[in-house]
Amino acid sequence: MELDQFQAKREDSPRPSTRQQPPHHQAGEWFLKGPIPGPWLTRAAQLSFRALRAGLALWYMAGVKNNRVVKPVRDTWQRFGLSPDAARHGLIALEGAGLVVVDRHPGRYPVVTIQETHRERRHD
Repeated sequence: MELDQFQAKREDSPRPSTRQQPPHHQAGEWFLKGPIPGPWLTRAAQLSFRALRAGLALWYMAGVKNNRVVKPVRDTWQRFGLSPDAARHGLIALEGAGLVVVDRHPGRYPVVTIQETHRERRHD
């Protein structure tokens, strides 16, 4: 057996981009709309990986709806790798940290309002 057959060929490997800008989504692909406040993300990440993923899912929905009040459904949670149980735990953590307010009704998906963190509030 020849060892050469297991080596990656140079023409098959991806070439590094020469663009200086971050990658951009392609037409029809989903994307995360920003800006997302850094202090909000930092606080969510400090809670748990589940909370961070739930938070990213909520910000995704907020970008789609252009509204801080969202009603995430199973497909949204799945896109971010969350089972319904993991999403529930993530929401509970985010809610406990004051990052979201969750309005729950039996038999329905929750309605979630993304809150501002103290550092991002403006005193006009």
